[in-house]
Amino acid sequence: MKNRNAIRGGWILSILLLFVFISGCFIGTTTFQGRVVDIEYNPISSVYLLFVQRETHTDEDGNFFFSSVPYGIHKLYVNTPFYKDKEFLVDIDHPYYILKDPILLEPYKWQPTIEDGYIYKEDERFDILSSFDGVNFSEEYLLSWGNDLIDRFRDIVGTESIIPYHIFMAWPDDNLRFEKIMAFTLYGKDEIHILKRVLKIKDFRLKREIFAHEFTHLFLYKFAHIKTPYIQEGLAYYLPSFIFGYGRIYDYKYYKKGLIHYLIPSHIPTWREAGKIYSHPEDTKIFWFSAYELRSIFYFLQEKYGKDKILLFIKKLKEYNEEVDRLFLDIFGEDIPTLEKMWKNYFSLPGVVKQEPGYVQDIYVY
Repeated sequence: MKNRNAIRGGWILSILLLFVFISGCFIGTTTFQGRVVDIEYNPISSVYLLFVQRETHTDEDGNFFFSSVPYGIHKLYVNTPFYKDKEFLVDIDHPYYILKDPILLEPYKWQPTIEDGYIYKEDERFDILSSFDGVNFSEEYLLSWGNDLIDRFRDIVGTESIIPYHIFMAWPDDNLRFEKIMAFTLYGKDEIHILKRVLKIKDFRLKREIFAHEFTHLFLYKFAHIKTPYIQEGLAYYLPSFIFGYGRIYDYKYYKKGLIHYLIPSHIPTWREAGKIYSHPEDTKIFWFSAYELRSIFYFLQEKYGKDKILLFIKKLKEYNEEVDRLFLDIFGEDIPTLEKMWKNYFSLPGVVKQEPGYVQDIYVY
């Protein structure tokens, strides 16, 4: 009897010790969540946050979440392109910790006054603000290029909905931490910003291509309110080159070489995820793979279905608006996951297409 009680007591002690061990793994940790917004309290998606040596990004509504956070005072670092970094201490002192107020990010100030040394150029369709070191470039070329592109877009969709908008030429780029960025578009303000570094480019055709790329971004937003990243970037590469003659035309070997060079076999992003990565560059290798992926989407669709199908796709964008999944199905006869697999097979890429939820950005970069 004593032996039986001893065995029973040993089991109980073991269970208690196991319970204490498991509880100890979780005691002292909790969750931490909050929200990131701009100064007008609009949510900012894809914001990078670093907290207790862990990383995450905000979702479409600007929300973020950390799990298994230890109690105590820790530093939170917040970073996203075109906004000032933020860093402050958070005292995690109770379970399920939620920031009482959203984190406000202040945008960099881009807009100078004319008195700051900028000149103004306009016609009936659009206007240009240009610094003195960019005045010759803007006066001589941008007005004619802009009007020509408006006419070309009108030939496709029969509208001049692109105007009004503003071109900021030779804009200071001191606030941008990404060395490869040449230009970017702000949809809500109808603005194209072409940075100073573009003036240093000797290749005239590349300057024109950069301009047409950003022009396409703004047109797609003004025409159909499209902000879907892979649609925006895919067409901003495709239209200037293959339809308008404003960019270099590359063949299959170019896209295949770039995709293979930067390939991460275990992580082939979906088109939606590639757009998110391209809009918010972090890791160099996956960023450049995503760049080649986006550049190749409509090239692939052209080779598979022909230019007329793509032009019809563009005409229908306004009608379908954000229902791009249905638009792909109606125009090309396949849903997006199937087209992604076909794209992967077309370029003979190993690995799998990783399905990840994507989200919309308001800022796109060339």
